[in-house]
Amino acid sequence: MTPRVQEKILIPLHSIKEGVSEYKFRSKFVESEVLTGCEFREKIDVSLKITKGGADYLCEIFVRSVGHFICDRCLEEFDREVKASSAVLYTYDKSSA
Repeated sequence: MTPRVQEKILIPLHSIKEGVSEYKFRSKFVESEVLTGCEFREKIDVSLKITKGGADYLCEIFVRSVGHFICDRCLEEFDREVKASSAVLYTYDKSSA
């Protein structure tokens, strides 16, 4: 599956079928107060795996890019591959909707 370039990622959970659904996106870096002192010149590759079982949705996200950084000690510029992953379990309770 070839990743699409995305500004925002919106996946309606109600349309996901039982089992595993996988999505791949390519996104541009957006300035952030959290990520200061670095720049992502390449697109950010995002892989999302959603496993639905009953009312439970396990969302696993994996991101990868190359960041451009400046060393805070010697001020030398360098590029480094950056990878991160996270998971969240979402449970939908129809009685509280």
